[in-house]
Amino acid sequence: MVNQKSRFSRLAVCSVALAMAVGCGAAAPADTGDGPAAPDRVTVSVVGNYITAYAPFWAGAPELAAIEERYATEIAYSSFGRGGDALTAVVGGGADVCICNFAQGLRGAVQDQPISYVSNFFIGPGTALIGAAAHEADRGTDLRAYDGGTFGYTQEGGASHLTLVATVEDRGMNWADQNGIAVGSITALVPALQSGRVDAAVMDVASAATSIRDGHGYLIHNSNDLPSSEAATGRILGNGLVMGREFRETYPELAQDLVDATIAGLDRVRAETDASVVHGLMPPEFQEAHPDPEAFAAEWELMQPAFLPTDGSTEPDALRDTTRDEFSAEDIAGPGAQSYIDNSLVDAAYSRLGIPRPSSS
Repeated sequence: MVNQKSRFSRLAVCSVALAMAVGCGAAAPADTGDGPAAPDRVTVSVVGNYITAYAPFWAGAPELAAIEERYATEIAYSSFGRGGDALTAVVGGGADVCICNFAQGLRGAVQDQPISYVSNFFIGPGTALIGAAAHEADRGTDLRAYDGGTFGYTQEGGASHLTLVATVEDRGMNWADQNGIAVGSITALVPALQSGRVDAAVMDVASAATSIRDGHGYLIHNSNDLPSSEAATGRILGNGLVMGREFRETYPELAQDLVDATIAGLDRVRAETDASVVHGLMPPEFQEAHPDPEAFAAEWELMQPAFLPTDGSTEPDALRDTTRDEFSAEDIAGPGAQSYIDNSLVDAAYSRLGIPRPSSS
């Protein structure tokens, strides 16, 4: 039994090995008497520490706290440096749920990994293209002015790389004529831009906001703004909740309540452009991770447009655009993918919560 104070506040930081082996892993069912079935701990694997892209989940803090009370359980968080490791924790039984990328999970599902994508947080890659401040006066926001330049991204074949290639080619440029550099990690992007190693770089919104705020870079293109990005990238499913199949089937009420919490959070932040309002909705731990209101406002300005086009479901157009270059029709029609794509909990959440379902257009 947890104490009466919500344990949502604790972010348990564990390595992959530790999450697989010891206390941060998925737990055995607790004896809850006449209450709904639940394990004594629900482990959620995440990337980073209260990042803005996962705002719909963090904004569901009141509902998550209520889940802990109702089920006499603890929601614990394992933080990882890479999305693949967070997903591995679920597949390997070290976590029950992860906040993971849709396509990354689908790759596992088509290989018969027992996981389900039960709610989506945003549409888009969650990145922005930032140019070096030294180029702002002469190149501005016309990407074609960077033709033949040097572009940075995290890794070959990763989301930042693929988004960059699509955006460059949409502007009538040939990617083969550009100089691409995989810098290896998110943390290396700002230094690469600052040092002049790259002329422009695709960054996560936190790095992009930092670069702009510190005067090292400026915004060329926000890939999270669907009206200006859809022609290049389409409607790309971002990150959301991935559940282990066994957890989903063993604890159906708990699984539904977790998705209800996420949809409640999405409803709170989806159309909110005032960053101070959003910041005030968040749990204390999120606020501590984002102590500078101006810095958070800069992040929110870049990220908020990506929440607007989704109602939390995996909708057909987004599924088509997200999978068209990597997955075959046979992959999507196969049993692994069909079990992975699960809108039933989102559908039920809107009915249970009694909130209007927004258009995902």
